[in-house]
Amino acid sequence: MRWIWLCLCGALFACNDPASSGFASLHGELTGADEVPTGSRATVIIEEVGPADRAALRVAEISQAATPSPQQFELSYQPVQLANGHRYNARARIEDAKGQLLWTTDQAYPITDNTQFLSLTLRAVKATTPARKALFDCAGESLEVTFNNTGARVAFRGAQWSLEHQPSASGAHYRGDGMDFWTKGDEAILRLDDSELRCQRPRA
Repeated sequence: MRWIWLCLCGALFACNDPASSGFASLHGELTGADEVPTGSRATVIIEEVGPADRAALRVAEISQAATPSPQQFELSYQPVQLANGHRYNARARIEDAKGQLLWTTDQAYPITDNTQFLSLTLRAVKATTPARKALFDCAGESLEVTFNNTGARVAFRGAQWSLEHQPSASGAHYRGDGMDFWTKGDEAILRLDDSELRCQRPRA
């Protein structure tokens, strides 16, 4: 009877052990954000570093109420998602209650299956350029994008994405949260969930 009890206890602890369930935990802290407005949210993302013409593959994400630095976080992910020969980074941002980007990481923080702790440094975003909005028609679906001095916020299919500006040889390229958005003049290309839509600004 005692042997059965020990086996049951061992099974219980194994189920509660993240490693035994195939998950790992990335612990870390966000630094650089001293005064955080009430209602702000902090987001930490692990994603694959892929080519510029393909949407970034998100491995894991956590969003929590933002607090003044240093802010602690714990992000669970599955190491089996980190394919051999591929590169992965962690990035973070803090947005206010209206979705305005306040702080963001501006350097690469590599992730491997042995990474257990990261300190991510945020930099303040200077709102020097007024935000501007634009509407696009994407194969019959309406898309609204708000551009600011560091990126864009896209509203599409009842959801919103925060995108960061990317280097581009022609036009403007924005990426984030599994979405890529290119725009040049009145035309745009949207890539989301392995699908591509061509968009056009409605004619006045």
